[in-house]
Order: sequence, then structure tokens, then C-alpha cells
Amino acid sequence: MNAISQKQLDRILYLAISRTYLSAIIEATPGKGVVAGEWEMRVDKENVVIFNEEFGDIVLYLEEGTDENIIRAKNKKFLKFKKGTDENIIRAKNKKFLKFKKGTGTRKNSKKIPGNVAFEKDGYIFAKAVRHPGIKARLFIQKVLNDSSLKREFKTVYEGLLRKELKI
Repeated sequence: MNAISQKQLDRILYLAISRTYLSAIIEATPGKGVVAGEWEMRVDKENVVIFNEEFGDIVLYLEEGTDENIIRAKNKKFLKFKKGTDENIIRAKNKKFLKFKKGTGTRKNSKKIPGNVAFEKDGYIFAKAVRHPGIKARLFIQKVLNDSSLKREFKTVYEGLLRKELKI
């Protein structure tokens, strides 16, 4: 029987995971943009870690969801949003991920934020605070990890790479 080194085994594991689980997570990542393109994988002696260092917080918010919350201006007097034109969406200036639907007035069931000031000027909306409705949990990573067909695919890829390395 042919011997295989730990380094060769790690490489086979890395390739098998990247061709199955990592590819599936990239494909399942909501938005398909920059967040999906930043997934990485690291293999050490005891663990395989798939991570998204650049957008880790966003990935966590998309996976687990968030509650309704209030976003307040921290380093400036006001939050500044360019007034949206497509489907009444207001996009945060210089941000790619926050979207707030523009209302047609105060909602009956929505409470005003105490001490808030908001106004529109020169195509922008300024506010000291905004009420974010929260994000629904997508559970896209959990779905990938629990996918039984992906488990079978991983096993097939892993065994094929192992056979190729052992030349059997």
C-alpha cells in the first residue's frame, strides 16, 4: 500500500472542502457581491476553518438575523442618506449593505424616536437616528452544512482525490 504524508492529506482535504462546502457557501451567500467573494479557508492540524474576515459581522447578521434596532449618528451630527429613486430605497452614502425603505409619512404603529431630528436637503436625507426593521435570519450556512447531498458529494470528491494521490 502506498504511504501518504500529512501534508498530502491536508491538501486533499483542502481541495475536497473547497470544491464542495466552500463553493456551496459562496453560492448560497445572499447578495452574490463582495461578501460572497471574500470567503477563505484555513486548515490546521485539527480544524478546518471557513471564514469571511472582511465581512464577518455582515455574514453573521445575514445568517442569524437581527432584531429591530435604532441606528444613531456617532461621529457626525447626522446620518446622511442619498435620496433614492429606485423603488423608494434610500441608500446609505458610501455603504453597500444598508437599505431603508422610504415611508410616505409616519406609520401609525411606528413610534417616533425621542430627540430625533430628520430633514431633507439637496437630494439627501439627514437624521440623527433611524429605525432599522431588522434582518430576517437566512440560515444559509446552516442549510449548506446540513445538506445530505453535499455530504455525499464531499465524500465522493475526497475519495477520488485520495485514490488519485495513492494511484489506486
